[in-house]
Amino acid sequence: MNWPTIGVIIPTFQRHEIVKQTVGLLQGNLRYSGEIKIMVSEDGPRLPSIPLDDVMVVKGPSRGLGANLNSLLQAIGTDFVLQSDDDNWLTGPLDLDAHVKQLLDDPLSGWIRLQYIANHILDARLDGWYWHVSWDSPELYITSNKAHLKRRNWHDVFGLYPEGLNLAETENGFCHQCKRIAKGDGRWPQVLVPVNVQTETLWRHVGPSLQGQGY
Repeated sequence: MNWPTIGVIIPTFQRHEIVKQTVGLLQGNLRYSGEIKIMVSEDGPRLPSIPLDDVMVVKGPSRGLGANLNSLLQAIGTDFVLQSDDDNWLTGPLDLDAHVKQLLDDPLSGWIRLQYIANHILDARLDGWYWHVSWDSPELYITSNKAHLKRRNWHDVFGLYPEGLNLAETENGFCHQCKRIAKGDGRWPQVLVPVNVQTETLWRHVGPSLQGQGY
């Protein structure tokens, strides 16, 4: 199989020690048969020194989380993107092969949530391995910035992130943007949740939300 390259994008704001460990844990725990390319974008005044191989560190636009994410999506240059907050630590092995195969095989699979799963958002089982997330769900963050794998062309359909002043504006605004476009129409790419995901053992949130800075 010709495995596509996955671009891992991590926006950050002045949390250099945390993001170093975040990147190190991703490098140590992600399992994938293809190539993984990691890019960190720092929105603060000073670029972090990340003494790890195969990590590109770039200067963010300094207009908040949404603008930083949009700049990363435009710069990464891969068709598949794993996106995560800078303070989400992957504490155990995570195999991406099956998730990439799902995205390749099913044109209506567009976004696979790898973290923060709540039972009330689930809709219908897909192929025995994934659940669809209902666009009618009261869940505020169906398209949460928490760790997920997606086709980059998701944003061709649903647009880029709103460039709000804080985290809630960015995430909530993007979720409403996606719901508004997709609701009631099964042709759009769907958000999926792996049936066997174990967020409480795989991921650890280690930092406070920096709402005022957009993170």
